[in-house]
Amino acid sequence: MLRKNIMLLSCGTNACFNFCKQVSEHFSTKFNLIGVDTNPRNQVASSVYLNRFYQVFPTSDHRYYDQILEIIRREKVEFLLPSFDQDQQLFNPQNTDLQNLGCVSLGVGSECLAFYGDKRKTTETLKNLGFKVPLQFELDEIVEDRVYFVKPINGVGSIGATLATGKEIVEKFRLNFLYQEVCSKPEVTVECFYDGNFFSSRCRERLVSKS
Repeated sequence: MLRKNIMLLSCGTNACFNFCKQVSEHFSTKFNLIGVDTNPRNQVASSVYLNRFYQVFPTSDHRYYDQILEIIRREKVEFLLPSFDQDQQLFNPQNTDLQNLGCVSLGVGSECLAFYGDKRKTTETLKNLGFKVPLQFELDEIVEDRVYFVKPINGVGSIGATLATGKEIVEKFRLNFLYQEVCSKPEVTVECFYDGNFFSSRCRERLVSKS
């Protein structure tokens, strides 16, 4: 049986490393792993499990999109696994360029992407679905001597997220940020897996943020 080709974008992430390790150890006879990353191969830990590796332009580079499509075409990639938010936006399952190449994206669908990349929309969606979410404040509701949790609306990886007093917020008047109540510790991350029939989740305390 011919092995299927899976390509991973931003393959240097922890999630991609674990994915490559599991596929290599348990399904190596069924899949070839192709990874791309902005870093060179010797700086990408998951490369030890890859069949082929490509160093590519950053996602912010206008050449990135066509470069990825060319690699998919050259390697006859059948499944694409996007990691970061920008990859999810560019290469979602509804992408017609991928469909024309016979490549299936394992990323987030367009129905979720409508609110996935915007934390304000995500908060509103979760609230409407009945989830408890942190209290959110508009700029005209900010009290100077109160401490708030501040984060970019389109942020990733905790970059730009911080605690700030109302006085600091008013003085800086930052646009495109959310201002929320400070929640009590511990901070818990939930890892979820769902394939349409089976659902699994694991909770873990978040000990450190990359930023």
